[in-house]
Amino acid sequence: MSRFENYMRFGTNTPRGELLDIGRTCAHAIRNYAINQFPARQCGDPSVHANGNGVLMYLAPLAVALQNDTSVAHRLTITRNYTMLTHGHARSVVASLIYLEVLHALHQGQALPAALVLVHELLISTIKDMTLLGELSTYGALFSPDFAQTKAGVIRTSGYVVDILLAACWLALNYQTPREAVLAAVNFGGDTDTIATITAALTAAWHPDITVDTKWWQQTLNHKLLNAHFEVFTAKFASS
Repeated sequence: MSRFENYMRFGTNTPRGELLDIGRTCAHAIRNYAINQFPARQCGDPSVHANGNGVLMYLAPLAVALQNDTSVAHRLTITRNYTMLTHGHARSVVASLIYLEVLHALHQGQALPAALVLVHELLISTIKDMTLLGELSTYGALFSPDFAQTKAGVIRTSGYVVDILLAACWLALNYQTPREAVLAAVNFGGDTDTIATITAALTAAWHPDITVDTKWWQQTLNHKLLNAHFEVFTAKFASS
């Protein structure tokens, strides 16, 4: 939360030291922490109207940190805790649980279609909180056997967390490489930056042998800052 506060107030960890963008739900949570001095895990708005997609924007690195954690209960607890920093409603928590567990399955070598089946069964059998279990049905379309065959025009691209998670999974299922999937996400319309970010995480985890496009990397800003963070992160969490 202190890092989130520094981002919002000072533009910390941005290419030029300037705040790029922040959603209302995340900004509200950070103010709860910095000004109202709420405990970190109570900062997220619990309202049903606060189910935007901001939490999915920052969670992917957590899946890497937890990739060797064999305790499902522990992974779910950590994911829930990180979600509630900014998003307190059960629907957002369930979105995070699905997303992180799918990434975990992909990191273990599962293909995305199999990962979706596995995660659905895992969450049904593991979640004890009936509120969370009830929210799992909100994502029912994602676990349909023919979800990948859904027509593109049916996929929604709003900032709603359910729409974003389904859109990213649909793109990852329907395009063969990370490059194709991310380009499709950017051109999909709607909340393209979030869709592309989540799609990129899913496709990179599913296809770890495919490297980032060199031209894309050359177009990123402040390589000194990026390399400094990546080197520390990979030294701590990279698989042997």
